Amino acid sequence: CVPLVLNLFPLGRGAFSVVRRCVKKSSGQEFAAKIINTKKLSARGRRR
Repeated sequence: CVPLVLNLFPLGRGAFSVVRRCVKKSSGQEFAAKIINTKKLSARGRRR
C-alpha cells in the first residue's frame, strides 16, 4: 500500500466513479486516482 494524500475536491465525476488528485507522500509526485463505486456498478447489472 502506497501512502497517499487525497485532495478533497474531485477533478471529474461520472455515473459510477470520481477522479481525485493525489500526492505521494514520500516523493511529492502528483497523479489522479479514479475511484469506482462498485455498489452502483453491481446495481446496474441487476437491473438488466
